[in-house]
Amino acid sequence: MRRHGCAGAPAPERARLARDAYSYLHLPLIAGIIWYSLRVGEAIAHADEPLPPLLGLALCGGAALFYVGEMLYRWRDHHELATDRLVTSVVLMALTPIAPAVTALTILVAVTAVSVAFVAWEVWRQPEIGGARPQPD
Repeated sequence: MRRHGCAGAPAPERARLARDAYSYLHLPLIAGIIWYSLRVGEAIAHADEPLPPLLGLALCGGAALFYVGEMLYRWRDHHELATDRLVTSVVLMALTPIAPAVTALTILVAVTAVSVAFVAWEVWRQPEIGGARPQPD
């Protein structure tokens, strides 16, 4: 059985994995963080007002892009489809159309709640990554 990830790959493949995982596939992670963070201040400043559609897309879409980046990374490095990250990104994108209809605080709470639910799921599930379960220190 061939192990996925850098540890079990021949040298040329390890170089390609490292290039893809730690450069190309970090772009959506970083872009999602930046896209979200550039607009979160504006949303907080106007917490009691509905968000313009583009601002709602930046908040929900930025967070969703982060989870898509994680999913792509897991696929490239371990050939595992991280459906929990896919579901999380779809739920976050589903919040986008309601952003103009509710207050900015409501959307911020919803995005935070989805992310907290994802982290709680990860902690409860303790997933194997690349065939290895994380061990406590």
